[in-house]
Amino acid sequence: MMMALTGINIILYALKTTISFPFSAILPELSLLIGFLNYGETGSISILLLGIGGFVILAGIYILCYIKTKTNTNWFKTALVLFAVDTIAYLYFMAPIMDITTIINLLFHVWLLYYLVMAIDAGSKLKKLMIKEKEDSLVIQEVELPDQYDI
Repeated sequence: MMMALTGINIILYALKTTISFPFSAILPELSLLIGFLNYGETGSISILLLGIGGFVILAGIYILCYIKTKTNTNWFKTALVLFAVDTIAYLYFMAPIMDITTIINLLFHVWLLYYLVMAIDAGSKLKKLMIKEKEDSLVIQEVELPDQYDI
């Protein structure tokens, strides 16, 4: 959902609208914005490509985390680190503004960080439970043999 809203914000920015959705990642948007703004000032295509590249890499990592968490809970850790850095960047760049939209977006970032921590905890508990079940299934029960089979 967050990456979809980030993508929509990029499209809205490209269309030069003043509308944006608050529930999105700031780092991919910021990378693209810096690339476009510097390209507009300097005309340097390499800066534009760096901005686009940063956006593609960051958005790709977010999307990869989303896909990989379906089969491997360790990817929640990557998503947590990436989104924590995104939240810090959001605070750094948006703290001077601090209007109601900024506060709502910050609360969304904190809420998502909380759920990522809960997902990591749940994944850890699930992994421990699976290991315990595997160990229990490998235990061979002692069976008493009838006297005729005594050796």
